[in-house]
Amino acid sequence: MITLPDYTNILLFSLSSIILVVTPGPAFLYIFTKTTEKGYKAGILSVLGIETGTLLHIITVAFGFSTTLVNSSITFTIITYGGAIYLIFLGIKTFYSTYSNSKNTLIIKSATSNDFWSGVMVSALNPKSILFFVVFLPQFVNITKRNEASQILFLGLLFIIIAVAWGCIFVSLSSKLGNYLKTKLTNHKAFTYIVGIIYIGIGFFSLLFFTK
Repeated sequence: MITLPDYTNILLFSLSSIILVVTPGPAFLYIFTKTTEKGYKAGILSVLGIETGTLLHIITVAFGFSTTLVNSSITFTIITYGGAIYLIFLGIKTFYSTYSNSKNTLIIKSATSNDFWSGVMVSALNPKSILFFVVFLPQFVNITKRNEASQILFLGLLFIIIAVAWGCIFVSLSSKLGNYLKTKLTNHKAFTYIVGIIYIGIGFFSLLFFTK
């Protein structure tokens, strides 16, 4: 039997989710960077990848696996460092591709399935997302009702819908900004270096924030 949370909890969770998804974080910056670097389609693939990772978190929370993960300091540390190192790797990879381009020309990059899967990795290895769904989401579940798992799944899917809607708007704005910067910047290598710096910056921020 499917059990839904109280309507008041649904409303409060929706408002909280809107505030969360519009607040800049690793996923936010990842989507922005992918969109400005490779265009609208890559941005949408990044959004879908990020929210696929979110879905994995929701499923693990609904069935109690995330609590075990957070309580395991070794596993949680591996995930924390893994996510940060992956972002730094993306930055270094961007630097290398720019360095390999001997001419100051703008390389037009097209969207690929890697944009989706990279989004999944960034989201799945994001400690902020894990803690949010383990600590924050269950507060909106009515424990007096049965079947808490279905309530968590419902709220999680609601969060994904909100995040995807905002993501599409954000990608559209970021795509326009990216096109503007590419037409105005005469040093095309500088633009790509900025992209690499953002990736590396997000990675080091994750290391400093979550490994204290």
